[in-house]
Amino acid sequence: MMRKVIDSDFFNESHSDGLAGFDGVFTHEIRRRIHTRRCKLGLSYSVLAKFFGLNWSTIRKWENGPTKACASYYVKKIIRFLKGEFDQQLLEKKHFMKNRIYKPRMPDIVAQCSERLANTYILCRKQPKLRQKLVENVVQVTNRVLENLADRNLHAVEKIEEDIF
Repeated sequence: MMRKVIDSDFFNESHSDGLAGFDGVFTHEIRRRIHTRRCKLGLSYSVLAKFFGLNWSTIRKWENGPTKACASYYVKKIIRFLKGEFDQQLLEKKHFMKNRIYKPRMPDIVAQCSERLANTYILCRKQPKLRQKLVENVVQVTNRVLENLADRNLHAVEKIEEDIF
């Protein structure tokens, strides 16, 4: 795979930030800095991913592995992100995402699981039997959870009625 050459002036400007050698290969230090910056700004994987035009799991893989390098297209943008040049834009995007009319009221982990499920469903498009089995399993699990919650609530209501009467 050929990498596009990044202009050296940009690297020279980045030298004082410790980013001079970043050519798209994710070292432990670069991964840590991406994670720290995202968390410092209070951004979810999804918000940062939308900013870069990527899937949330790509950002997670940049931070945690297994992705070893990014396309050269992203190198300058990552450096600028790490320098804080996009902070205002990202905070505005975060604010917009939090104030959407159809704001999902669920923890990030639930949203991430939902997105992972949707991606798995899409990946199975050429395997309809596997896709159907995935849907059946999800329906079965969610029904079991709901039944369990309903049973607990019923028992809780019965307990309250016993205590009252």
